[in-house]
Amino acid sequence: MGFMKRAKESMAQAQDAMQQAGGAAGMGMPGPGDMQAQAAMAAKMNKIAQVGIEAPGTIKGSMAVGSPDISGGVPHQIDVTVQPPGAEPYDITIQQHLMQGPAAGITPGMSCVVKYDPDDPTSAILQTWG
Repeated sequence: MGFMKRAKESMAQAQDAMQQAGGAAGMGMPGPGDMQAQAAMAAKMNKIAQVGIEAPGTIKGSMAVGSPDISGGVPHQIDVTVQPPGAEPYDITIQQHLMQGPAAGITPGMSCVVKYDPDDPTSAILQTWG
């Protein structure tokens, strides 16, 4: 009986702490909207990994746009001019999580390789740079 009482008290304390911190998102944990966004990003990455088309590009700029996630990856916006073979170059902004060390090496004018969705060429990931 004492065990169940302590478990209920612990659960109540945890719920109070989460409410005071602004819910799960305030505790550094993804909320429902964040989880949906992460699932959409994972689906995009998987599709591009499976059927994406590689193309050379040139980095125009890069900027961190958020805080590190649990793995240490930081969301970035990377502006790139994509030069697909046999087609006109076009500009895109890639949204991608990058580790802080490698991301610091991204500079304007740098060559890169992107992989883009053949059904939506503006949906791409940065594969390599440097």
